Amino acid sequence: MTACLIAGCREPGSGPVVMKPGGESTEKAKGEAARVTVDEVTVETRGEDGTAWRLRGKSSGIGVEGEALQTAVLQDVSGELMSKGKVVSRLQSGEARVDQKLRRLVLSGRVRVQSLSDDLVLTANKVSYAEGGEHIEAVGAVSLEGRGLRLGPSPALLATPDLLRIGTEDRLR
Repeated sequence: MTACLIAGCREPGSGPVVMKPGGESTEKAKGEAARVTVDEVTVETRGEDGTAWRLRGKSSGIGVEGEALQTAVLQDVSGELMSKGKVVSRLQSGEARVDQKLRRLVLSGRVRVQSLSDDLVLTANKVSYAEGGEHIEAVGAVSLEGRGLRLGPSPALLATPDLLRIGTEDRLR
């Protein structure tokens, strides 16, 4: 089971809304899909095993069906990756796409992941992470720096969310 929180749109428990120019909103009938656009939003997802992400973004578009988040696209993103309920990395990117049905997060545009435990920084064009997954997948000009280490650029790398284990697909999986 996954819990998801959207802050910045409406009060918790409110039905889905479509925002109109001028700040008006239109309620959608239960079960219908709706699209909400907001200036700032926080999206938080938690799995039963404690893996999660929390994202804050601007100029966000959110797709809602019934009373559940289905998709979110956030711009100018910052956030955290969690493992076992504990924040293990900080994130920054130009854009984030959350697909709640697939329980998948995709960050793109100058992505930066910084480990909190080891002061390592991974940069890439794109980073993907599936809820409950053991690894993040970084692609496109992937570099890793910290602890006197400088690696990359590489076309692709896999890493644990805390960046403590890093490798290529054939070595880390």
